[in-house]
Amino acid sequence: MRITRLVFGLVLLFFCSILVILFFRHSANNKKRKLLEIEQRLNRVRMDPHFIFNVLTTLQIISQDPKRHQEIGIYITRFSKIMRQALESTFNELTSLEEELDFLSNYLELQKLVTRNKFTYSFEVDPQIDPFEVRLPAMMLQPFLENSIVHGFTGEAEPGHIELKIYPMNGMLLAQITDNGHALELVKMNKKYPSRANQITSDRLTLLNAIYKKKCHFELAKRTGGGMQVQLFLPLIFQK
Repeated sequence: MRITRLVFGLVLLFFCSILVILFFRHSANNKKRKLLEIEQRLNRVRMDPHFIFNVLTTLQIISQDPKRHQEIGIYITRFSKIMRQALESTFNELTSLEEELDFLSNYLELQKLVTRNKFTYSFEVDPQIDPFEVRLPAMMLQPFLENSIVHGFTGEAEPGHIELKIYPMNGMLLAQITDNGHALELVKMNKKYPSRANQITSDRLTLLNAIYKKKCHFELAKRTGGGMQVQLFLPLIFQK
């Protein structure tokens, strides 16, 4: 009888120990996820300082040309909008696709100003997608567009072109970004020297996977005709 009680006590102690370990592990994972969420919010508001400096410098140059005074107000409005949206993204993880495309449009127009129209761009949204209803993580696409401009079009004689397509695929939202710039062996480079932008995106996708139980990820590949292609798989989220 005593042996039976002893065995029962040991088994009970064993299961209690497992429960305690699982509880603390779950608590630690939640804390780690919260810290990662805070870090990602801070990262989203950190626009590239070189981009900000270049925009302000270019606006200063334009202000000295009397024929271009009308342009200044337009570009200042664009600049203030992307900075406001970057700040708002620290409070709101998700934004509508319509707002995200507006942010990207303003961002790319400023990049065109800085690079003296070094590239063109186009957006295409599948008719099945309602930009006002579908939501996605704020500022998720901007780092990939920035890579195309900074790395893909450097030294190119011909104007570059960036194409963004948004469409549903197998219950997920696929954002496909292509450019005709330098491929720069980015797939190989990404494995050896992952950029901070790619690392931040990977961390954000890890959080999305934990929240929505989806296999969110991105893929980089060289295009056969030249340039790069990025495919970003996100959860298909609708406004509640």
